[in-house]
Amino acid sequence: MKFIPYTQDEKFILKENLEKNGIKEEFSNTLFDYARFLKVLDLWNLENKVNHIINLLIKLFIESGATLHKLDLNFPACLELKPVIFYVLEENKQFFSRIQHLCLGQISDNLIGSAATLLKALAKSTTKISTIELQWVEWWLYYGIISALESQKNSLQEVILDNCDFSAEFEVLNKCKNLETLRIRNCTTRLLKLLDYKVSTLEVVDLQNYAMPLVFEKSGKLLQRLKLELDGEFRDESVLLELLLEALKSFCPNITYLSIQGIGFSTQLVELIGNLQNLQFLSLWCDDFDDIPEEILKLRVIQFSEKLPFNIEIF
Repeated sequence: MKFIPYTQDEKFILKENLEKNGIKEEFSNTLFDYARFLKVLDLWNLENKVNHIINLLIKLFIESGATLHKLDLNFPACLELKPVIFYVLEENKQFFSRIQHLCLGQISDNLIGSAATLLKALAKSTTKISTIELQWVEWWLYYGIISALESQKNSLQEVILDNCDFSAEFEVLNKCKNLETLRIRNCTTRLLKLLDYKVSTLEVVDLQNYAMPLVFEKSGKLLQRLKLELDGEFRDESVLLELLLEALKSFCPNITYLSIQGIGFSTQLVELIGNLQNLQFLSLWCDDFDDIPEEILKLRVIQFSEKLPFNIEIF
């Protein structure tokens, strides 16, 4: 059933007829203003109704013949997937068969089993996922979840890890033969040390970047696109910054895209830029200009400009 709002002319005629019968009422934008009639509110019952409707919608989507290209899974505490969902998924494998992008977010404690079951059903239905994004997943929730994605090792091209704890299960990512892009944001240093980094695109954001020289050594000549956002503590460690820049200069000469935020405008940085002969795009956010004497800063800027390739884009 579908309720269509009255037009202004219809409202005027209806209001006129009502007033003739002694009824004076102002109309809301919709035909019925349900909230005005609310006397009792039961949040538990409302949550159950909403959960029931969500399950009905998911069941309808699956049975209608839909084929997803992207799946974003977040499991709030109020969501409880009914057994019938897993049954219809088994009967309608086309629903997951073309998924290319999978995003897995926060999982409530009581829904770990449902999440693992759902991912196992997905693993049976497709081997074509090219991008996997994991957000805010705690280490004790990983059991069976990452392993369920091992079937994607031949298709996976991009992995995004955002605010994830360390888990040995992430080692399965080292089996991905065609992995090209790895983005690690706000994760633990132990996770950095676990991965092989045989990728052409690497993004590392707000980590305790003590493992970065090792990361660059693992990446080597394969690395072409690099984005670094250094955390506040790391910026103050001049020795560690020198090690990072020296490792980048020594092991990764083929970089064409470089973006670094939160780094000092040092002579080591200038030398690095001069060493990257294939550099085409450069974005720097240096935050220590006020600490450098004016004459030294001018000289360093001149040296920096002389080392830049002619065809480079700077932002």
